[in-house]
Amino acid sequence: MNICEKLAFATTQIIIQRMDRVISRGTGFFVRLLVAGKEELLLITNRHVVENALQTKIIISLQRENKVEVGHTQTIDMLAAKWIGHPDPKIDLCCCVATELRAICENSDGVRWFVSPFERNQIATQSDLKEYAPTDEVFMVGYPDGFRDEQNNQPFFRRGILAGIPSLNYRGQEQFVVDMPVYPGSSGSPVFGISRGLHVEDDDIVFISHHEGDVKLLGVISATYMHTSEGKLTVVPVGAMLGTETSIPNSLGIVIKAHKILDFEKTLADLKATVE
Repeated sequence: MNICEKLAFATTQIIIQRMDRVISRGTGFFVRLLVAGKEELLLITNRHVVENALQTKIIISLQRENKVEVGHTQTIDMLAAKWIGHPDPKIDLCCCVATELRAICENSDGVRWFVSPFERNQIATQSDLKEYAPTDEVFMVGYPDGFRDEQNNQPFFRRGILAGIPSLNYRGQEQFVVDMPVYPGSSGSPVFGISRGLHVEDDDIVFISHHEGDVKLLGVISATYMHTSEGKLTVVPVGAMLGTETSIPNSLGIVIKAHKILDFEKTLADLKATVE
């Protein structure tokens, strides 16, 4: 399984029933972090995806005896209270600790979750972002317009470029902009770079295959610019229900920098200490 095939199992579709009974959809992805000295599996998405949720569900692919069973899935009901917001209210991120949830949902007949989380060392730091420049190729994986391949429980990949210098804070916030098709349902989608193909290393040209390439998690899709029917340009969170059919995305997506995910390590450690 090459790196992109693995990344297809890093995400899960989140289905939200809101207080007004409206059903919407977003994207979540798994990452492994270190919380109080213990490795934890977290599910990350945008705060706005699960705000005012009466009920949330996620859809997980399953495996048996370390072999993925294509199309075999588990739909898991989650309580809105399990979502923990980023400590900075300006950062549109939240998480759910999936470690215990996974243990509860996996059963004794050998059926296990098949997820391929981002690892902590794959999360781009502010220093890592300085190695990227405008027009560098980036990718996103998730569920645009709430679509997924239901038969195989697969997300969709999209490709674009960095529309600015990612190490800078766009509009003074810990975010940057990509030129990429970003549609409702893409909220919470991971944005990443892949080192593959031809590269120059120590004055030599080397080829990095799909199997050998490194993945860097650069950020999380949060919002996009939309043109309204009146011609106004507005920033809209990309939840799966926008409510205005005449709004047109202009292919500029706002991305929260990935290193803000690391803030959850301290938040969760503090919560754990409070409980204990």
